[in-house]
Amino acid sequence: MNRIYLTVIISFVVIIANAQTQGGVLSLSREKAIEIAIQKRFDKKAQTVHSQSAQSAINDAKKQWLPDIAGTSETRYNPQLQKTIIPGGILPNYDKPSLLALGGAVNTSYINLSLEQSIYDKEKNIQLALSKNDYQSRLEKEKETEIQIKDEVLKAYLEILLKEFQYKIAEDIQERSIEYLKLSKAKFENGKIIENDYLRVKLDKDNADVAVSVSLQQYKLAKITLCFRLNLPAETKIELSENLNDIAAENKHYSLQQRTELRQSMLQIQKDSILLKGVKQNWFPKISFVANYTYQYQNEKYQFDNKGWWSPYSYLGLKATFPISNILKSKSDVVVKKLTLDESRLRYEHIQTEINFAVSKSISDIENARNNLIVAKANYELAQKIFKNHQQQFSLGMFDYSNLLDTERTLRTSEQQYTEAVYFYMLAYMENQKQTGNL
Repeated sequence: MNRIYLTVIISFVVIIANAQTQGGVLSLSREKAIEIAIQKRFDKKAQTVHSQSAQSAINDAKKQWLPDIAGTSETRYNPQLQKTIIPGGILPNYDKPSLLALGGAVNTSYINLSLEQSIYDKEKNIQLALSKNDYQSRLEKEKETEIQIKDEVLKAYLEILLKEFQYKIAEDIQERSIEYLKLSKAKFENGKIIENDYLRVKLDKDNADVAVSVSLQQYKLAKITLCFRLNLPAETKIELSENLNDIAAENKHYSLQQRTELRQSMLQIQKDSILLKGVKQNWFPKISFVANYTYQYQNEKYQFDNKGWWSPYSYLGLKATFPISNILKSKSDVVVKKLTLDESRLRYEHIQTEINFAVSKSISDIENARNNLIVAKANYELAQKIFKNHQQQFSLGMFDYSNLLDTERTLRTSEQQYTEAVYFYMLAYMENQKQTGNL
C-alpha cells in the first residue's frame, strides 16, 4: 500500500513538473517567479547566513552563565619565610611582641580545583539582551532583502508583459501598414493615387518593420532581465502564465501590514533602551558563588610521595564585586543614552508618518490608474472600430489616403495612451503592494 501511495505522489510531481516546463519552457506565475528567486538568489542566502551567525552569538552569550571551573597546580620555594607578629606572653621566652617565622617549610606545593558561578551579572544580562536584539534585527534585514528581491522580480515580470503588449501593438501597426501598401500599390498601378502618396505608404511600412524589430529586441531583453533576477541562465526559456488583463482585472484591497522599516526602527528603540538600562545599572554588584578544594604539600624537602606532608582544605562562599569607579563615569553616559533613545523614538514616529502618507497615496494612485486604464482601453477599442470602417471605405475608393492617415494617427494616439495607462497602472500596482507591506 505504501508503494502505491509513493508511486501516486511521484506521478503527481512529474505531471506538475511537466506542466510547468512543457517543451523545455519554464512556465512562471508571479508567485512562482518570486519563489524561485528567494530560493536561488545569493544575496538572500548570504543574509540568511548573517542571521544564523547572530543566533550563534546568542548561544555564546548564554554560555557565559556556565560556571568557571579551573584546576591549578603550583610549587613554591621560600628562601626566606614571611614573619608574623606574635604578642608577648603567648609563647615561652617571648615576653614582648616579636616577629617570628612560624612556617618552617621552605617548599610549598598545592593542587586545587576552583569554581565560580555567576548569580547576578549585569554585563552578562545586557550582552544576552543585545544579542537577542541583534538577531531580531538581522532577521528583519533578511526580510528587507526578501522584499527587495520580490520587488525586483515583480518589476521584471511586469516589464515583460509591458514589452509584450508593446510588441503586439507594433505588430498590429505593421499589419495595417502591409495592408495599406497592398491597397496603395493597386491604386498606384491603376493611376488612382500619385507616386508620392504611394511612397509615403511604403515608408510607413518600412518604419513599422523597424518598430517591430526594436520591440522584439526589448521583449527578449526583458526576459533575460527576469532570468537574471531569478538567478537563472540567460538562455533559459520562460513563458509567463499571467497577462496584463488578469492583473488589471484584480481589485484587491491589501490590508496594511507592519512594514519592516517600522520593525527595524522599533528594534533600534529596544536596543537603545537596553544600553540605557545598562548604564543606569553600572553600580550594580556582580554576585557569584565560589568554591575551592586544595590539596597542599609543605616540607623543606621535595618528597611528594610522602603522604604525611599532604593536607587538604576547602571553602565555599559568596563573592560580590562593586564597580565603584563606574558610578562616577556613568552620569554623563546616562544623558547621552537618553538623548539617543529620544532620537530613535522620533525617527520611528517620522517613519510611521511617511508610511501612512505613502499608503494613502498608493491606494489613491492605483484606483485612478485602474479607472484611466478602463477608459484608455475603451477608447482604443473604439478607435480600432473606426479605423476598420475607414479602411474598408478606403479599399472601396470612398476614402482618400490623407483622411485614412488622420484615422491612423487617432488610432496610434489611442494605442499610445493605452500603453501609458497600462504602464502607469503597473507602477501603481507595485507601489501599492510595497507600501502596504504585501510584497
